[in-house]
Amino acid sequence: MSRIHVRSGETIDRSLSNLAANEPNTFDFVFLDDFERESYLDDYEHAVRLLRSGGLLVINKALNNGGVLSGIEVMSDDDRAIASMNGRIKHDARVRTSLLPYGGGAWIIIKK
Repeated sequence: MSRIHVRSGETIDRSLSNLAANEPNTFDFVFLDDFERESYLDDYEHAVRLLRSGGLLVINKALNNGGVLSGIEVMSDDDRAIASMNGRIKHDARVRTSLLPYGGGAWIIIKK
C-alpha cells in the first residue's frame, strides 16, 4: 500500500527535529529547499535520520549559485554555512552522494 504525505512550509521547519525523533527510518524521500542557514547542518542530520535505507534526500542550492566556490574571505554567511554542510555531506559514511553542478547546485543523496 502506498502512502504519500506532503509536508512543507514553515511548519516543517519547526517539526523536522520532532519527525526525526518520532519517525526515524520511515521516509522514502526528503527535499530541502530554502531552509535557514543557521539550521543547515541540523536539518541535514534530521533528514538523514528520517530516511529509510535506500531513501533519497535532495538538497537544493548546494552551491548557492557558485558563492561557495569563492575564497573563504569573500564568502557570505550563507556561503560559509552551505560550505560547512557540504563538507559534512562529503565525508558522511551513512550516505552515497552526487553533487549536481547546475544552477544553484543540488545534492542527490541516498542513505545506505
